[in-house]
Amino acid sequence: MNEITATKQVDGEDKSATIVTDLGDDLRDAVSKFGEEVVFTNYKRAVTVTAQASIRRMLENNLDEKAIADKMAGWKPGIALDRSVDPVAALKARMSTMSDADKRALLDQLMEG
Repeated sequence: MNEITATKQVDGEDKSATIVTDLGDDLRDAVSKFGEEVVFTNYKRAVTVTAQASIRRMLENNLDEKAIADKMAGWKPGIALDRSVDPVAALKARMSTMSDADKRALLDQLMEG
């Protein structure tokens, strides 16, 4: 049995509800309860959301589409992608939202060593 809880703020009040349901003990059990199409469709939906989150993180780091495709080429669901951060790209992204005075101050700090 599995507990599923959802919370929602309604009219300024936090509300929650929990249900107990049988989602199956493993893949074979889930397929027997819900059918292959339902299990596979839900798997694809969850994997798509996970891939989209990874792509969004890479876009935030200013990677272009080719670089993202290259990084995602070896991706497998359930295995974390290397989250190495390009410090130059991260700094550029941060500076893109700064005022000219703040940019100058940051550059001065960097030049100090």
